[in-house]
Amino acid sequence: MKNIKKKPPVGAVLINFLSILGAGCCGRRSPRDTHWLDKAKNKYPESDVEDAKISLRVFLVLVPLPFFWMVFFQMYSLWVNQASGMDGTIGSITIPYAESSVLNGFLDLFIIPIFSKLVYPLFDLLTLKFKYPKLTLLKRIAAGHIFTIAALCVAGFVTYRMNILAPSGQQLNISWIIPQYILISCAEILLSISAIEFSYQEAPLTMKGIVTAVFQCTTAIGNALISVLARITVPLWITDFVLAGIILVVFFVFALIAHFYQYRTVNASIQ
Repeated sequence: MKNIKKKPPVGAVLINFLSILGAGCCGRRSPRDTHWLDKAKNKYPESDVEDAKISLRVFLVLVPLPFFWMVFFQMYSLWVNQASGMDGTIGSITIPYAESSVLNGFLDLFIIPIFSKLVYPLFDLLTLKFKYPKLTLLKRIAAGHIFTIAALCVAGFVTYRMNILAPSGQQLNISWIIPQYILISCAEILLSISAIEFSYQEAPLTMKGIVTAVFQCTTAIGNALISVLARITVPLWITDFVLAGIILVVFFVFALIAHFYQYRTVNASIQ
């Protein structure tokens, strides 16, 4: 049996990271410093400072993410409210409108394998055979924003159609909400899974736990932003288009951040 060496934990990574940030903000900059965190090298190992620099670049990529979660979690109330005005009968089955949001999780089970086994390998094949631009993780996240905008626009048009039919007493069938749920499920897979993969892959070895925790915090911030979103008092169908506009702005901000992002050299071969 091989001997197992146990190394006790040394220090606290989070405290060390915050201390480096503090030293970078308050320290005295020398002429040879090229980054504001370089000032911290007077007190902390150069490797720790470089890891902090990389982590900050990853954090910047995650900045737009809370706005997606804000819209995504608001969907569960907006689209359930939308389904309440629809005919829930499909054949001999009556679907309670309150259970319509289950469609998101159900679709995820089918769409995730499609992306991992078909869509991504297809893009890899196009890259290999026809020199097609590689579908990097950042491009997947950007595509997730586009799918989110499409889902919200489809939902807005469906609600607008419902409002036109309402005076005559007619109702759209609940199956009309399926396309928007397919689109938002694709958006969630492209954006959420790719973002967590990107965060863990790009994070330095010593910072993987913190970077992953920050990614999880984007969900919490997104939930908090819902209270701000609730202050928007416009008709339901207009709300979907307002949210689409918000995500469109977020998309351009993310595209700008992603354009200037430099992948770590160690990961360059797999991007």
